[in-house]
Amino acid sequence: MCEVSKLIGISSQTLRYYDKIGVVKPAFVNEATGYRRYTYDQINYIDRIKYLQDFGLSLDEIRSSLESNSVDDLVEKLEKHTLTIDAEIKRLTEIKNDICSYIKYYRHTDDCGFNSLPFRDKRPDTYVLAEPVNSNEPIYGYAGYRLTQKKNSAEFKNCRFIRQNGYILDYKSLIEGKIVPTHYYIYMKEKPQEKHDGIIKIPAGNYFCLRSKILSDGLSDSPELIKNAADKIWDDINSPPIVIADEYEDNFNSFNNCIYEIQIHMPKDKNRE
Repeated sequence: MCEVSKLIGISSQTLRYYDKIGVVKPAFVNEATGYRRYTYDQINYIDRIKYLQDFGLSLDEIRSSLESNSVDDLVEKLEKHTLTIDAEIKRLTEIKNDICSYIKYYRHTDDCGFNSLPFRDKRPDTYVLAEPVNSNEPIYGYAGYRLTQKKNSAEFKNCRFIRQNGYILDYKSLIEGKIVPTHYYIYMKEKPQEKHDGIIKIPAGNYFCLRSKILSDGLSDSPELIKNAADKIWDDINSPPIVIADEYEDNFNSFNNCIYEIQIHMPKDKNRE
């Protein structure tokens, strides 16, 4: 048996297990020493089992196919297994993409740095699940708690989310130098297939952006810059643009002190590439 183990590259314990469960019975067993002997055909049989196990087939699947002596049965199992592998590849690819997105999330503020300098950015259509912020409650925590409940409810069990939160801000208050959130949101991974209350579309287009620690500092770094720039971006105060503030974690202890990227949607006639 040791010779077979070395020849095929499997342990003696595995050969004994094959014997125990009836996958491969040795041609001869010495009752006195327990030594097992295998024929040349059995060696090829064992090698085939090892080869199929490397594909991920179970011993039960392999045994039933080989014992049936049906090539068609084995091919059918292999074809079914490729579908399982394809599904796993898709799952792992999605996980990898999510990891890369999360790395990008934490590196995002490094692109422009945390300062008072504004910049422009272009973004595609995105969707968020949002919870209203009541006027009589603190900005931080309360709407977030309700949003967590909503996100984890049965209604949204088939929706996928990106772990990034933020606020929709009141534009009129913003140009007065004040931070007044109307909603707290979390990003959805893709456009929802069904209509749900609380889903808001953040439109594609150019955005005027700058960063501030709005929960801890408000707009203390650049209130005049916001007020002056905002009026130039949007003339029609009766139809104000959407303003969002994406949250970017820079620590894992005090989320109240996170950096937020304020983004004001720019009208098409003022977009300049």
